[in-house]
Parts: sequence; C-alpha cells; structure tokens
Amino acid sequence: MPFIEGSTWYRARWVAPQFEGHHVKVAEQIGEIIGKCCAPPNKGVPSSIDTFIIPRLEMYEKWDEPTIGPFKPLIRNCLNRVGELNTLPLCWTHYDINMMNTIVDENSGTLKGILDWEESYWMPLGINTCRIVELAADNRGGKLEPKSFSGDMEKAFWTGLFRCAPKEIRSLLSEELEFALN
Repeated sequence: MPFIEGSTWYRARWVAPQFEGHHVKVAEQIGEIIGKCCAPPNKGVPSSIDTFIIPRLEMYEKWDEPTIGPFKPLIRNCLNRVGELNTLPLCWTHYDINMMNTIVDENSGTLKGILDWEESYWMPLGINTCRIVELAADNRGGKLEPKSFSGDMEKAFWTGLFRCAPKEIRSLLSEELEFALN
C-alpha cells in the first residue's frame, strides 16, 4: 500500500457528497476493471463453481447454526440452480472491493489501485458486481442508505464494465445491461 500514490477512497478528503463527480468517476473505473477481467463462459478458464460456490452452499446448508435455519430453503434452491451459472461469462473476481481497498488520487478522483487480491477467483460475472450497491451507499448500522448520486454511480459502473468487457461478453450481456442502464 505505501507504494501506491494516493489515499484509500474511504479516507480521501473528497468523501463528502459535494465531490459526487469523483465518486462517479471511481465507480466507472471499477466497472472498467471488472469488464477487463471477464472471459467467455466455458472457454478453458477454470471456474470455481464446483470448487468454491457449491462447497460453500453445501457447508451452509449442513450448518447447525440457528440463524441459518430460515435460509436453508433458499440455499437448497441455489444448489438446485447452480448449474445455470455455467452460462454466465467468467470474471477474475475480487471478492472484497470496498472503499478501504481502493486507492484514489485525491485531486483528480482517479483510481490508482485496488488492494487485497488474495481472495480472488474465476467466478461467474455478477459475484462481484454487487459491490457497486455497497460503494454507492452509506452503511449506517448495517443498513445501506443510498447517496443522492447513487444512481449516477451505478450507471457509470455498468457503463464502464460494458465498455471494457470483451466484445463476446458485451453481446451476451447487452440486453441485461441495457435494462440496468435505463
């Protein structure tokens, strides 16, 4: 971290809402990185569906924790449908993109780096795209509260992802992303 110029997004002096343009710019750049990390489905890239997703779902289904109990039918449904994930493009997935793992230039709002890649896997696209919702909201006691510019951040994120994804991926996602951007 000391070798990357800039500050964590969380600590940048422009975290205040009046710098919404910087937040939107960083969200778009994160989308671009995710887009560049995509590969077509079943094209020789090993997926972690069998080695990560299914074992984790099975672990939660068998877990005897009372708070998990109400979610066991949902977990079973996910296990029954997990094969559908094989139709999605694969993406080198950073499992923990957040404002503490994102280094930005405080003056320009330019993304300088993303830290903490040790828990990264080839996953179906979508596993890490949920992060934009978290980045575009404030966490107040475990509840996400959208910012006034959350919609702009989400649109910029998806625009960046779509623009930088390989052409084959864009054709697979065009209908879904068109819906997300409107």
